[in-house]
Amino acid sequence: MRPPRPAPDVATRISLGLLVVFALLLLARLLRLGQPPIWLMVFLLLARLGVQVWSARQRDGQVRQRASGWVIDLALIALLVYVGFTQR
Repeated sequence: MRPPRPAPDVATRISLGLLVVFALLLLARLLRLGQPPIWLMVFLLLARLGVQVWSARQRDGQVRQRASGWVIDLALIALLVYVGFTQR
């Protein structure tokens, strides 16, 4: 038998929670249940990015985690900020 997998750390749980809230806001927007403020979505992604950097620094003291995930987050943030400015 294989040993049980370790439970995710606090940073992983926080990051997943932020992603779930973000996904629910996007789903609500798609289902026309309401239009959440774009700045709230930007804040959630920025908070997730901050948690990822914090997690990477805790693990080995240097920020060496996969940069591709950070680039995707930054691209989404930039697109949301652009939409936020052009909707006015």
